[in-house]
Amino acid sequence: MSWFTQMQHGFWPSQETLQAAQIEVMSWFTKMQQGFWPSQETLQAAGTCPIFLVPDGCHGSPNEQIEWRITPNLIERLLMFSLNMIPIKCLVVLKMLKTQEFVKYIHCEHCKFTTFHCKTALFFTLNRTPPTVWTHRMYCQMPSNNSGISQPGPVPTFHCRRS
Repeated sequence: MSWFTQMQHGFWPSQETLQAAQIEVMSWFTKMQQGFWPSQETLQAAGTCPIFLVPDGCHGSPNEQIEWRITPNLIERLLMFSLNMIPIKCLVVLKMLKTQEFVKYIHCEHCKFTTFHCKTALFFTLNRTPPTVWTHRMYCQMPSNNSGISQPGPVPTFHCRRS
């Protein structure tokens, strides 16, 4: 079913859902001020970026036609441009591991491990890890308890973290 058809058949999110999405993203800015990253300047710039709500049903879900997700893609772009070379190298290593190693452990046709997961783990770790860890001698330190995504189930976006 196309996006336009979803709108015609009443699958458009309610006003309450849209307001909840906006509140969720806005609460992210408050939570991020308590971490090591991103900087206050980056947070201020991110506050001016629009967010989007797009249809994105999970394959096989009985509610596939009415599932939506928040996509703060312009905020993510801004965050990526704020990184220095060490976290970028870490992301490259994670993406290489994803394609060469992690795929061995995913045996479900609906299960996906994507670049989104790698980037989200990196963002959580940057926020929770002191900058002194990110040195040239220690290219990538990704403690599993720092990523915020060690639990099974859907991966929260960095912008809409579970409390």
